[in-house]
Amino acid sequence: MPWVEKALSAYGDKIMLPLDHIISSSPRGDTPVSIVKGNIPDKMTGFDIGNETVQEYTNELAGTRSGTVFWNGTMGLFEIGPFSNGTVSIAKIIALAFWGGSKTLVGGGNTISALKKAEVSENEVTHVSTGGGATLRYLAGDEMPGIEVLQGK
Repeated sequence: MPWVEKALSAYGDKIMLPLDHIISSSPRGDTPVSIVKGNIPDKMTGFDIGNETVQEYTNELAGTRSGTVFWNGTMGLFEIGPFSNGTVSIAKIIALAFWGGSKTLVGGGNTISALKKAEVSENEVTHVSTGGGATLRYLAGDEMPGIEVLQGK
């Protein structure tokens, strides 16, 4: 996709892609699970980020004292046990970033469910939005009808 190549070219130093994935042939969590680096083999699907990625993201977030962290969307199929570690770990490190002084914004209904699964209180993040997609559109510069009305447009 051309827009992906353009974004990676322009912001590659700010975009962190997963280094490893938890993969399986089924989302049910009842088939063997493996960790893979690089490309995901045919007939397999990535259902979570791997431990190396969790560590890299943790290191990055741990260094954001008094910065801003925006999290929208889970790391994988967190509702299923074998695929929950990445999302639960990120939820906990976001809470630690909040307690360390960062502003932490969490968007999306699934992300809020992930906070609950990780036993992270909504009081352990700065702001929670159930409108994850709308939040992303707003941050991208799109006009939002509700905000336009409030601004008298």
